[in-house]
Amino acid sequence: FKLSTGLSPYQYLLKRRLERARSLLLDGDLPIARIALAVGFGDQSQFTRHFKREFGATPASLRRS
Repeated sequence: FKLSTGLSPYQYLLKRRLERARSLLLDGDLPIARIALAVGFGDQSQFTRHFKREFGATPASLRRS
């Protein structure tokens, strides 16, 4: 798997979840906590931590811009 994607299965899944969350944040008006749960995170703080690491901004700051 890693040879074909360049990522471990966990990293690939995490990246896909975060990309989906980003599109939901930009296109909709769902609460951030609901988006976090919808894409598979246990809670909003875990989601925010991973999101900031991936995109360099919090979900709330992305939504405001």
